[in-house]
Amino acid sequence: EEVKDKHEITIGVNSTVSDGNNERLKQALTQAIEDLLGNNALSLHDVDFAIASGMITSNLGLLEVPHLVAPVNINDFAQHTCRVAGYKVLPIDLPIIFIPGVKNDIGEATWENIRKIDLMRGEETQAIGVISSMSLTLPATIVELGSTTKIIHINKDGAIAGSITSLSGQVYAAVKKETFINSSMID
Repeated sequence: EEVKDKHEITIGVNSTVSDGNNERLKQALTQAIEDLLGNNALSLHDVDFAIASGMITSNLGLLEVPHLVAPVNINDFAQHTCRVAGYKVLPIDLPIIFIPGVKNDIGEATWENIRKIDLMRGEETQAIGVISSMSLTLPATIVELGSTTKIIHINKDGAIAGSITSLSGQVYAAVKKETFINSSMID
């Protein structure tokens, strides 16, 4: 399928942190959905459901969905999505399917394995999209660049086997925005 339209908003889970609740996030998402429908001459009755992944499935989003433990394949995601009826998380009658994130299987967290602790919310859907739409020679590694660089290992069976995250982009942004060092930095 191709994307027919999109509507981006600037409010996200960071607003939940600053506000202490997710009400502004709920209102912004509701308004975005209504705007998107209106721009395309559609009503809620024309939509069967919405799909949510990423931080919106965290305790800062709309509904916290537990992480699945790697390795995880597309069938595992299908079996563990969380379908919520309309009006349960947003003030509109729109069912939402929440896709869980993935965390590494480390067993008990100890000082010896602390470097293996990692999780993702959102990148797993991108990884499954890559696995499903590209001819990959397995096993493979997917590198997702952004404010958090995520390295995702795909095992020989095509399942997400685990991940490693670098927060260097977020550290750079925080230093640039929140410290006096900004005046000495080159863009």
